[in-house]
Amino acid sequence: MCPARSLEASVSVKPPGPNIYLAESVLMQCTVESLSAFVKSYWWFRSKPHRAPTPRHLVSGDSYFITAVTQEYADRYWCQAECRENRTEVELKARPVSLGVSGEQQLRLQPLQRGIRFLLCTGRIR
Repeated sequence: MCPARSLEASVSVKPPGPNIYLAESVLMQCTVESLSAFVKSYWWFRSKPHRAPTPRHLVSGDSYFITAVTQEYADRYWCQAECRENRTEVELKARPVSLGVSGEQQLRLQPLQRGIRFLLCTGRIR
């Protein structure tokens, strides 16, 4: 059986936190807590109208991966899982998560010693 009461969908975001920084990558995953073996398909949505997906947006089943995030990707995202067994079908919509995009990555070269060797440091401007 595939009872709706025993299933709940949710979206997790990696890296965690309220903001993703420009040029970072983000992974969102749709999870169904119980009876996940009955999930047959996943659908992904965002609240703003947008153009066709770009190569930066990779969707594969329960995962939505965005590479090199830009400001235009700040939005609310959610998934929907379709659970099916025999003749019973249930669609579970996860609560939207807000993806904020802020700051810039700062690139800094720092000499390890005199000469031509450098330590490459990346940091976030806050």
